[in-house]
Amino acid sequence: MSRPHIVAHTATFSVLLVYFVLTGCHSSPKNSSPTVAFSKVPAAQESHYRIDIIEDGDYKRDILEGRATGARAGQRIVLYAKTDGRWGLCRQSGQPLTNIESDGRWKASVHLGIQYAALLVDPPYNPPQQTESYRSSATAVVALAVVNGEGPAPVLPSPKLLNF
Repeated sequence: MSRPHIVAHTATFSVLLVYFVLTGCHSSPKNSSPTVAFSKVPAAQESHYRIDIIEDGDYKRDILEGRATGARAGQRIVLYAKTDGRWGLCRQSGQPLTNIESDGRWKASVHLGIQYAALLVDPPYNPPQQTESYRSSATAVVALAVVNGEGPAPVLPSPKLLNF
């Protein structure tokens, strides 16, 4: 083989080698679906107040924290706590939606329940105040996660009957 052919083959090999190295090193596009996860969960507590009558001021509150991955600009978190067999909307400073920080973290003060649900939603979503199920057929709900409150719900004494 002549010297020009060796140089040409070496150059071609070098270009291909660099191409394969660079294609293997670049980050792959994110094709995974958005997710919501909890990082801090409050205690479990059953409520004996109707959510639709009493505002959050009469509930014990604690911090619920988590992270959203794959969230797009404008999406936010809607939080629900399950009490008395129903899911009640947890408002943050009077607002039904919780903002997501630039690193994907979110944090809110919620009324205590036996379970908690976090929904990642698109901007037009208008959450109901109360629902029998956190599942939604709304296309604006992008992802959801549900978790039990930490520890068992407190056992309340059974009611006593008074006879007169």
